[in-house]
Amino acid sequence: MESYSYILAPVDFSPVTHPLLERALRESELHSARLALLHVIEFYPEDVPPGFVPPENADPIQVYLRRARDRLTDLAHEIGLPEVERVALTYTGSAYHEIIRFAKNNGVDLIVMGYAGRWISDALGSTAMAVTRHSQCDVLLVRNTATHF
Repeated sequence: MESYSYILAPVDFSPVTHPLLERALRESELHSARLALLHVIEFYPEDVPPGFVPPENADPIQVYLRRARDRLTDLAHEIGLPEVERVALTYTGSAYHEIIRFAKNNGVDLIVMGYAGRWISDALGSTAMAVTRHSQCDVLLVRNTATHF
């Protein structure tokens, strides 16, 4: 059996987040591995939601990053990992590029991520499938069972 030392769990705060975090936690405990939560903010200036007004003199990107880190902290506490690494990054391209880059640059040997497709083929073209195709390390896909029959 493969032994992992550093596990990355990219999250997008969708309904599959909790099942994937539960699986990532089990894998990190099984292998006594470090676990990092990653949220990539695909920030395009035109994507600023209506009604989003950052505080005066605040950089909107920094506001998004702070909010994402706060959500990651909340998730870490929910799954019982107050000391887990929490990383929020912005990227102006596809999220999968940043996930792959982070994994490669930080020596990640397992990525645990969710996908919303009913079948793997439904996810073709998704971030999960792009990471699976381009990752240099193992990738474990966790589906959101709440949306399946």
